[in-house]
Amino acid sequence: MPRDPVQPLSTALALGAARVALRAALAAGVALALMSSAAGAEGRLQKVRGHLSVGYAKLVGDPSPAGSFAMGVGVDYPLAERWRIGLDLGYELLGGDIAERGSFVSGIDYSMIEFLAMTHYAPQRLGWLRRISAGPGLFGPHADLAVSAGGASFSDLAVNEIAPGLALDGTFMQARESAVRIGLELGGRVAFLKDDTWTMGLVRVAFHY
Repeated sequence: MPRDPVQPLSTALALGAARVALRAALAAGVALALMSSAAGAEGRLQKVRGHLSVGYAKLVGDPSPAGSFAMGVGVDYPLAERWRIGLDLGYELLGGDIAERGSFVSGIDYSMIEFLAMTHYAPQRLGWLRRISAGPGLFGPHADLAVSAGGASFSDLAVNEIAPGLALDGTFMQARESAVRIGLELGGRVAFLKDDTWTMGLVRVAFHY
């Protein structure tokens, strides 16, 4: 069955949102650097760290599409020897699903943007687990319809809102400090929508620099 010509536009908008998220994260890093410099703290600027992660994310429960691409970027600054705080931005393409109602069929494409205020802890005695991150955030969940006819009958499945939520990540990587450390990041997200709750799991390769 032919799909709604709006779907290519929806995909283009999703990719555009990913680019916006990346640019915003880079802008946040530059802003943090400028604030540190303006405060006359050249040594503090050297303590600012960044990270980039790429991998896979999937919604758990209902809805439950197959999952797809996930990326995240962020910056952080030390509070104490093993504690850091920072900002993270993420974007997830969560896959698609098919809904049938009577003689009508609609495709549904899921995605989510996240803006997080994270606290990071570096444990000593948990083996390869070298970073535990948690914090609140704002999430932009989307469920975009691609329907050729009978769109009104699927309108309750569409999602486009901003919702509060929580994030938790654990990163496994080498203990030795280096200019760039590569790790495996496992995480979870819970977004509290107006009429639903989205729970998401993710696995990403993380680059800390």
